[in-house]
Amino acid sequence: MADPSFERLVSKADPNAPILDGECALVDFWRWAFSDLVSNEVRGVFAEFIVGHALGVLDEPRKSWNAWDLTYRDTRIEVKATGDVQAWAPTGRPPRPSWSIGKRLGWDAETNTYASEPLHSAQLYVLCHWRGRDPAPLTPALLELWDFYVVPTRVLDDQYSDRSSLSMSQLKRLLEVDDATASKYSTLKDAVDRTVFGESAADA
Repeated sequence: MADPSFERLVSKADPNAPILDGECALVDFWRWAFSDLVSNEVRGVFAEFIVGHALGVLDEPRKSWNAWDLTYRDTRIEVKATGDVQAWAPTGRPPRPSWSIGKRLGWDAETNTYASEPLHSAQLYVLCHWRGRDPAPLTPALLELWDFYVVPTRVLDDQYSDRSSLSMSQLKRLLEVDDATASKYSTLKDAVDRTVFGESAADA
């Protein structure tokens, strides 16, 4: 069992901090590891960054193993990303957009404990769809190529509790009955505020 008294503080690192006995700077590692925003792993983290920037919650570094991705006005948010192209050469028809929504034994970074049973730890999902066709490494940085969908977790629990993923056709059914909200980047914060608090960003 994890020690609930354990505390590990992480602050934003200096990109110019020397590493490898001064032969490199930390930014050299970042460039090596995260220059390809198209790759699935990096694109998912980049989607979290986009949503976090829209909501203004990037003051602290990302907690990679936390049970949810972002906390906005005491609301736990899970960010999931999908894309129309991959980093590798296409092998056939384009991939069909889908998002992972399965329940899991989440780890709470604040209490240093795991959930006792698989569940949706977040209260809200923001599903991100990158529609880019150009697999150039920095293409996902273009905000106009992203669509966002805000889905309350209670909707997933009610309608897709046992599903591990959500397809675009299933998402469209949620949109048709107003169980989800479609958004572009410019209106994402407002969409989250209206979904969670019943208010616009201007009223917050």
